[in-house]
Amino acid sequence: MQQYYFNRIYSLTIGFTLQPNQAKKFSGLRVAFDVVKSEGAPSTCEITINNLSDETRAWIKEGSDAEGKGGMTVVLKAGYEELHGRQNLPILFMGNIVTIYHDVTKPEIVTHLTCCEGILSIKKSHFHKSYPAGVKIAQIVNDAVSAIGITTQSGKAFSFTALGKTDYVANRGYSFTGNAADLLDKIAQGYGLRWSIQNNKIKIVSKFNSDKTPGRDSNLAVKGVVIGSPKRLGADKTGVESADFHGYEFDCLLLPEAEINGTVELSSKTIPNSPTKLVVAELHHAGDSHGDEWKTSLKGRKL
Repeated sequence: MQQYYFNRIYSLTIGFTLQPNQAKKFSGLRVAFDVVKSEGAPSTCEITINNLSDETRAWIKEGSDAEGKGGMTVVLKAGYEELHGRQNLPILFMGNIVTIYHDVTKPEIVTHLTCCEGILSIKKSHFHKSYPAGVKIAQIVNDAVSAIGITTQSGKAFSFTALGKTDYVANRGYSFTGNAADLLDKIAQGYGLRWSIQNNKIKIVSKFNSDKTPGRDSNLAVKGVVIGSPKRLGADKTGVESADFHGYEFDCLLLPEAEINGTVELSSKTIPNSPTKLVVAELHHAGDSHGDEWKTSLKGRKL
């Protein structure tokens, strides 16, 4: 029998990237969020906050425009009190404020924040370097990661062997000038990788494992409470799976633990041999602390 949760809680922290001790934390105001995460683009988040004080609105606006302070960051945590407790809320999104405006329609004053994960680091990650013949591709990847300035999720240097792949080398050397994120895109495309920034950590996984299953960062599967019936993806009317993508998409109660290239376990009466494990390809978290919505929409590849 599925368990449902009712006490929705959140925590929103806003502060200077380079001065985290000046951060402010909010938890009692009306906050709505729309978080989109995928494999091919930086994660984005739209946040609205009702009735911030004049002082706080001015502080956020001034900080977002200020030079030399690294910009403003947001850390959004959300979940259920019964499941997570107030002290252990998972991070739903962590990123930089890109735009801010205030909608004053009395009696409400609504602050709108548009945020993007890792955007300031990526913008500043100019890369210009030439390598001699025989350089390891993994070294180039690690140099690109260093240029972006965000550590890997494991905290360790990237290696192909850790993914069960050949330790590739560039026999004719390698050179690149441009944005370090573009360099990672190029290497990922050429060497069968997927990379993304999740909660301010760089994740790099194999597109496909040696057994032809989708690459993932963990065998540990998180479970969500499904809303409605899952939709099967990548199969024609005869049930034959597509070579490009086969899996499911579904809605569930807010599932903050789910991450791109992480694993979720899906149980449904409509799925043969349920439960089945999926590797997350797309995520959409939507919620309103004083409204009806508090859910995750998920698209995953079948293992």
